[in-house]
Amino acid sequence: MTIHEYVFDLLSTQFNINIDDLTLETKIIEDLGADLLDIHEIIFDLENESDFDILFSDEMIERSKTVGDLIEQITLEH
Repeated sequence: MTIHEYVFDLLSTQFNINIDDLTLETKIIEDLGADLLDIHEIIFDLENESDFDILFSDEMIERSKTVGDLIEQITLEH
């Protein structure tokens, strides 16, 4: 599974939405309604995905405003 596929699958499951409704421009907080707990759960799941081998810094989390931003942060660190 690619990073893109994993993130889209994770977010569609986390927010109980159709994967086809997600785009790279989807805003995690504004469009998906994520709160602080949701963001921590997303980061926890991503950090524990053994294929990615990534630890998110506070700066990486702050830069991840959209789905595309999140995928870019993982890709840059992967």
